[in-house]
Amino acid sequence: MDIAWCQGESLDFACPVCGQAGAKRALLRVAHALSGAPLSLLVCSACECAFYDDLRPFDYHSPVTPEPLARMYLEQGAGVISMVQPALRCLDMPVERYAEIGCGYGFGLDFARYVFDCSVLGFDPSNMAERGRQALNIDIRTDYVTAENPLQPPVDLLVASEVVEHIPEPHAFLHALAKSISPGGVLALTTPNGQGIKPNANLAILTLVLSPGHHLILFSQKGLEMALKRAGFAHVQVQAHEYSLVAYASREPLPPPPADPIRGQTALMHYHLDKAHRAAFASSLQIGHLGRLLPLALSLRLDYVFKTALDDLQAAVKQAHGFDLADMQAIEARLSVDGGLSDVSKRLPLNLTPVLYLLARIRRQAGLLQAAIPVFDLARRVGTTIRSALQQADTDDGDTDHYLRLALFEELDCRLCADKGSFLPRLDEVLRWSSEPNAALMGCSPQSTYDLVRKLAQRALTLGDEELANALIGRMPSAT
Repeated sequence: MDIAWCQGESLDFACPVCGQAGAKRALLRVAHALSGAPLSLLVCSACECAFYDDLRPFDYHSPVTPEPLARMYLEQGAGVISMVQPALRCLDMPVERYAEIGCGYGFGLDFARYVFDCSVLGFDPSNMAERGRQALNIDIRTDYVTAENPLQPPVDLLVASEVVEHIPEPHAFLHALAKSISPGGVLALTTPNGQGIKPNANLAILTLVLSPGHHLILFSQKGLEMALKRAGFAHVQVQAHEYSLVAYASREPLPPPPADPIRGQTALMHYHLDKAHRAAFASSLQIGHLGRLLPLALSLRLDYVFKTALDDLQAAVKQAHGFDLADMQAIEARLSVDGGLSDVSKRLPLNLTPVLYLLARIRRQAGLLQAAIPVFDLARRVGTTIRSALQQADTDDGDTDHYLRLALFEELDCRLCADKGSFLPRLDEVLRWSSEPNAALMGCSPQSTYDLVRKLAQRALTLGDEELANALIGRMPSAT
């Protein structure tokens, strides 16, 4: 995505969130994802929300989702952890009726049904929703919830995950949601954080946040809290993360979150374990559940669950793609041929980057640093291959980018600790990558490289090697 950052430009436009009229600062210009028409992203000085100068909504009654994109969604890109956060936050709340607006494939609905044993209802007109309705046997409808057509009967927990940014008239939408909730019910809402849009932001995530032609309004924490209170919610909490906002709203005091966070992780782990066993063998759905199960089992230190899930994933990948996860040469061979997402998704499981990263971490934790180095390097290169194919399809995946950058740091850190003779030459090679046109694709943007060298210098100091730390500081690139 080509982004032109603006300096000293403005347009007259009324803010769709707070209504402030007059000139708005232009933050950037970008092309509409479908039409290619230029769009300006404006910022309101009053509520700090950002919005495009064309608020015409996209038609989400979409045609059939291309199979490679569907595979990416199921295996890696769905963001299930974010989808289930509202249910995890409200685990101690009695939930008999759960609904989700913009539910996509339906993972959030499926998890709510699993943990609350409640009735669930979803709304989404997309082809992925139709796929999920059939695969998960869940009631997903193509209707729109409006002020004239609220949910009846009202629900106890209503989730609108990554929806409000697509709506040109957010106040009417939020009023409709308020009418759809029972007196003690809770609205959970997630949306990109408009204040995370900066020139040095992570490009993979920035691409998804901007989504020109799909996203219309990118809220600030201040603007979202104001809009929810205006919709009639007396109790509002808006949590701001670097690139996302998570809001909970109710007419009554919000229930406290569960005291034990491990409880939620355990519930999600059991969900993925159960669903992986129920999914068709070697399907993208099964591969996705097993891949998401691995970090949870590792975090909870459930070695048997991790090994069982890894064995199951090994068998599924062997059946679907014809190679063994432990066969690094077979994976290498699948990286040697350039191709688009259709080709890559046939050659590799699209969650292979985090899987290889976790396998390398296990080697490192066992003290096998030299054995971990090539696996970390392979994880990074797999991630670069997958992201390149995604970008050819005008999309990206923030988690894949996250893991490939982690893998790059871990590879260099292993060299620093176990093979200092190769450390600086390898670092110098990485620094040369940062000047290449596809540097961000490899996890080597100026900001990423600056952060990488800074962390390695701190690591050298921790190890008591002041001379190496000074050498690293001397190599530290500019962050811009």
